[in-house]
Amino acid sequence: MVGRQWEGCAATIGAMPRCDFDCTSCYLPRSANRSKPAPLEALFEQLELIAASFGPWGNVQLTDGEITLRRPDELVALVRRAVELQLIPMVMTHGESFLRDPVLLERLVVEGGLREVSFHVDTTQRGGRTRARSVAHERELHPVRDACAELLRAIQRRTGVQLRAASTVTVEAHNAEQVGEIVRWTLSNSDVLRVLSFQPVAQVGRTRADGGGGVEALWRSIDAVLGADSADSNLWFGHPDCSRVVMGMVWREPGAAARFLPWRDVSDARSERFVADWLARWGGISMRSDSAGVALARASGVLLRSPLLVARGALETARWLRLRAARPAWRAGLELLRGRAQLRPLAIVTHHFMDAHELDTPRGAERCAACVFKAPIDGRMVSMCEINARGLREQLYARSTGVQTAGASAVAQLDSQDFARNS
Repeated sequence: MVGRQWEGCAATIGAMPRCDFDCTSCYLPRSANRSKPAPLEALFEQLELIAASFGPWGNVQLTDGEITLRRPDELVALVRRAVELQLIPMVMTHGESFLRDPVLLERLVVEGGLREVSFHVDTTQRGGRTRARSVAHERELHPVRDACAELLRAIQRRTGVQLRAASTVTVEAHNAEQVGEIVRWTLSNSDVLRVLSFQPVAQVGRTRADGGGGVEALWRSIDAVLGADSADSNLWFGHPDCSRVVMGMVWREPGAAARFLPWRDVSDARSERFVADWLARWGGISMRSDSAGVALARASGVLLRSPLLVARGALETARWLRLRAARPAWRAGLELLRGRAQLRPLAIVTHHFMDAHELDTPRGAERCAACVFKAPIDGRMVSMCEINARGLREQLYARSTGVQTAGASAVAQLDSQDFARNS
């Protein structure tokens, strides 16, 4: 997909190293909470490098530790500058700041032009009012997820803007078999959620030795809820070992459980040919940041220049509806037009970050060379796995505090003592 439809994703670094949570899996070094956030001007320079590297409407995650701990005016300015540079910023947060002060999120939308946000909620977290105590099962955090979803709906009602929202989840051994609960919750709230992203733990930063549970086991739990084999519809970005993505639509109708309808079927040669032809002619086109008028003009241009390809697309969509929705396409279309059913886009993703020892293997070198998730370090874009596993993040933080980074053994000792104290 990269280079054909998607340009990859970047992230800020040093924007706010600190966090008011204490999680069992965290890629930040022990020095993070003693580090100063980068000045706004330095972050603007990062955004300029990202814009030059990723092009118009490239994706950028505004993140580091908990970025909502920055002063609100600075956070609004950071979002606004990203939009001015024709980037698509996504604020990455645990959500506590927005739940405590919904006006902050509304300011980012109205004053900054924010259109994408991601909430991280899982049982590895400790902190704030909503996750102050240890929680054994993911279903116990559904009230927090409900509060985040309702906040998104409230923002839409007040501003008229529908935020494209994601939910991210760290997967340790203890919650690997519980991800089905999160998938079911997401399907039921697909009116506000566009992406569900799982990250199996990597042994970097302050992450405790956990063992994760494995990517294949994770996807078996996901597939059990979806009722499908993800291998039939899998996409990936960068190196095949780095991610796994299933894109589709959620069909919702009264009195029935929400169903996930995957877009892709690798065994469907006709559909695969159409996708290849579409990408060859219109790969890279996007309406994510278009106003209604610009989107209409762009769609009209596509229709005028490729009427036969658009007609094929309409036929393929009708065929997809018949096959996936298990009913005639005309009937499914009528139910959608009458509002008796809803069809919402959803991508389910797993990101597989590397442990430190994997970087020095031939496979690790291949993955770094193919990386599509990078952050600016000293004027160049660097793989996030390298930043986390080679201590580059810790070195960057050390500059802000004026102290030398601790040796590996000292950091490991601090980590083990801290996790023993907090477990």
